[in-house]
Amino acid sequence: MNEYLTPAEARTRIKVSKTFMSDLLTSGRLRSSKVGRLRRIAATDLEEYMKARIDRAA
Repeated sequence: MNEYLTPAEARTRIKVSKTFMSDLLTSGRLRSSKVGRLRRIAATDLEEYMKARIDRAA
């Protein structure tokens, strides 16, 4: 079963600001789902984002 994170938990894991996390979510660069009014990020999507970010930097 996949782990789902709140935006606050996700930004703590990747060490970005609240504003930057908001930009990632609204631009679609980081996939997320809405559950009612709440936004959730699959841990696998967060890992994919980080891997792509590392690959671009290399």
